[in-house]
Amino acid sequence: MTEADNSQGEEGSDSDLVQAATEHFEALLEGDAEVYFALLSRECRERFGMAAVEATLDSRRFRANSDGVDLSALSVTDVSIDGGGSDATVSLDIAGPSGDQFRETLPNQWVFEEGGWHMDDCSDFRVSQGGLAGVGMDRDDPMALGGVGDVNGWLVSLTYIDTDAEDFVVEFGGGPSADGSQYVSVQVGFDYNGAEPSITVGDELEFSMVSGETVYGDESACETTEEGVYFDSTVTLAPGESTANPSVCRQIATEDVAGLLLRVTHIPTGDQWWWGLDG
Repeated sequence: MTEADNSQGEEGSDSDLVQAATEHFEALLEGDAEVYFALLSRECRERFGMAAVEATLDSRRFRANSDGVDLSALSVTDVSIDGGGSDATVSLDIAGPSGDQFRETLPNQWVFEEGGWHMDDCSDFRVSQGGLAGVGMDRDDPMALGGVGDVNGWLVSLTYIDTDAEDFVVEFGGGPSADGSQYVSVQVGFDYNGAEPSITVGDELEFSMVSGETVYGDESACETTEEGVYFDSTVTLAPGESTANPSVCRQIATEDVAGLLLRVTHIPTGDQWWWGLDG
């Protein structure tokens, strides 16, 4: 079951619904994508992800500004509720020039789940990361430098490759590579695009370098005395948050560098995405 299933039977108050609906519209006015996303239902968050919701929010604000609407002059003066308990339709009275043109003045479905009220109408959202589904999941057709993979709620990108990273590792406190081996270091960017309020990266993503049947995992990771250089599996992110392109580094047998691949595994599902590292 999802977390939303666990809260079935719970009911929320009208006063909390008024507050949530007001905060949701104010998040639109202020461009606060994090609050806007958090106040959507789990179904909407899981279906579209943070990137699509943020794009929709930006688009609505852009259109309003282009039409001469002063978003800072708008405010919610009343909230009308039909229903209540665990589901209701909500419409807002919005004061200010052109306030009556916003979709929030029409009835929108809200549900009470996960301990709070969430807007459940996401019919005008569009998937902004269209075309990424399935890209990079074929080991025989890996992505290249700069490629972005939609890793089940994460947007993962390969931003830098260094197949001879001896100087880099030593600079940050590591020892020289063993005879017949060399350090390979890559930088990866990952943005959390999923539905959870916060999530630990290491519970979701696993990084390995692979050559043929040989897998170079954490046991082959480069050592360092500096903090913040390499991928930290304990980092916790909220939707829309990202990391500063940490390095994933492995000590690789020199004979395995040709044809080397970066593999990113989504731990809960076991699904895998691939990037080529040999240029």
